[in-house]
Parts: sequence; C-alpha cells; structure tokens
Amino acid sequence: MSIRYDVRPVGVCGGDADAAVRQRAGGGNGAALRAPLLPAVTSPVQRPTGALGYARTMSILLLNLRHVPDDEAEEVRQLLQAHSLEFHESPASRFGISAGALWLIDEARAEEALALLAQYQAQRRDAARAALAQARAEGRAVSFGQLLRREPVRVIAALIVIAALIALCSLPYFLLRG
Repeated sequence: MSIRYDVRPVGVCGGDADAAVRQRAGGGNGAALRAPLLPAVTSPVQRPTGALGYARTMSILLLNLRHVPDDEAEEVRQLLQAHSLEFHESPASRFGISAGALWLIDEARAEEALALLAQYQAQRRDAARAALAQARAEGRAVSFGQLLRREPVRVIAALIVIAALIALCSLPYFLLRG
C-alpha cells in the first residue's frame, strides 16, 4: 500500500480537486486508500501556477556554481541583472557537498535567460580559445614535454601511480579468467 500526498490546485476549493486526486488514485468513487489532501500554501504574494494549476515551488536552474571561477559567476550575475531577470543564488554548503547555484525565478522568461547564457558561454569559450592560441604562438603554453623537463620527478611519479591503478583494476580479470 502506498500513501499519496497531494496539494490542492490554487484557486480550487472542494470537489474538483478531490475528483482529480481520485482519478489519479485509480478510482472514481474514492475507494482507493490515500492520505488526506494537504492545504494549499497561502502567502500574501500571488504565486504563479503551472499548466495543471498547481503552485510552482521550484525555480529553474541556470548555472551550477561548481568549478565556476568567481569572475565568470560575477559576469553571469551582472548579465542577468542587466536584462532585468529575477534570480536568486543558493549558497555553497559548508562541507562542499553543494556548490551553490543561480536559479531563475520567472519561468516565463526561461528561454530568454537560457539563450543569454548560451550566448555568453560561447563568447567566453571563444575568448579562452583565442588566449590559448595566442599563448601557443608566443611559446608560453606549457606542453607535456616542457612539464616533463621542468618537473621530471612529479611527472614520473604520476605515471607510476596511474600504471599501478590500471594494474590494480585489471587484477580481478586476470585472477578470475581461469
């Protein structure tokens, strides 16, 4: 037996919501066991509703801030503010489990926001590729050979660790193939 919790659609009081729940629960006569309906969230702010009439409580994820440099996150915030897009930021957790994120509040402007982010990321990608090409042309880009000459002990130690891990991972195959 499963318990089903449901929220009444915004603006509907009574029969229509109960009929919709009974229909989803598997019977039109209410014979299916289910938990009582929870009351709709009331607040002084008018909450937008989704296609089914339920109050939306989740925002749209625009940018996960894990491994995002501070300058890029700040540029994205400025871009969203420049285009009057309402967003909020969830902070990073104390222990690094969550890195934080930027969330769009208005679902109606999601396509506009995602298009702006795609355009911004394309510009940032092109700038990074141009900087790398310029560094290679000037001889400032570090290659594997240069790294091996500069730090031979570190590179050889890393290669030995990689080989040991590959051997350790393939050991069951050689032991169990008999």
